[in-house]
Amino acid sequence: MLFRSRWDYPELDWPGVGVITKDDARMVGIGDHASEVFVRDTVLGRFEGVPEFSITPELGAVSYRNQWGVGWCQRYGRDLIRVDLKKLYEGAPPDIVRRYYEHAVKPPVLTDRHWNDANVATRTKRIAFGLADLGAWLQKLASDLDVEADADELVGVNRPDLEYEGWWSDREFEIAARHVPPGLSPEAFLSRCSELHRATVDRIGEALLRRIVHWLGFDREAVGELRSLKLLELIVAAAAEANDSGLDLVEDREEVVARLSETFKSQISVLFKLNGLRLLDSHPYADVATRLADILRELDIDPASAADGYDLLLDAVYDLV
Repeated sequence: MLFRSRWDYPELDWPGVGVITKDDARMVGIGDHASEVFVRDTVLGRFEGVPEFSITPELGAVSYRNQWGVGWCQRYGRDLIRVDLKKLYEGAPPDIVRRYYEHAVKPPVLTDRHWNDANVATRTKRIAFGLADLGAWLQKLASDLDVEADADELVGVNRPDLEYEGWWSDREFEIAARHVPPGLSPEAFLSRCSELHRATVDRIGEALLRRIVHWLGFDREAVGELRSLKLLELIVAAAAEANDSGLDLVEDREEVVARLSETFKSQISVLFKLNGLRLLDSHPYADVATRLADILRELDIDPASAADGYDLLLDAVYDLV
């Protein structure tokens, strides 16, 4: 009897390519042999959150310690990863090759537009650097008001670190960037919203924002009970008023605050809605479904569009944030 080694690669019938053996894989990209396959990003589920694995979300690349890696790949569309077949067989053991095969799909029609389609990784990257840029702006404003503060203290992240270490090296953003399963349940949707809240709103520093609000001239007693998100809302509202009126937010701060109506339109209302979704996830409300539908409508998201799952609705929440 012949025993198969764990390094034996089985024959696999790849969609759009045909039956491939390990020897065949050496020839892909030559002549009529296709050089690439497409897999759903659900393939990443086995590796996400496991310390031994490293994932580069923007590419969909995976490596295991220094032993093997699937690195010749690129994300395509919302939830596909294009994989170089030859490099897959060269770089990964048979069980990993089979896992990629199990998530393989028929090659889509390739267009330039789909290469630029947003996916959960690009959405999370925008949020990460958006938060960092908010921190940089708040840091400059604090400096102009003679308040010493770093972006890290204000929003928990800074752009140089994100660029140097890779934004996905930040644990909260790594979690937020994990693949979004199709047919996402409402419970999983709320859990992902909570994770997004931890990556963003939870980082905002209350103490320093309060000092900025005080220096802008808001009444201390009136803002005494406000928490970080409300304090940020006041600062952004003051900046919007300065923009609209042509006043300088620092030099003319007394006039800016005096002009700011108590009924100003919030510029960060989506963050309050995200907080509401987080509360739904962590509190056993009896009417979760009703309240969830209400919050989605407030975000201009049609709850009825979740008939086949909440995955696309989660995309919309990421985009709004």
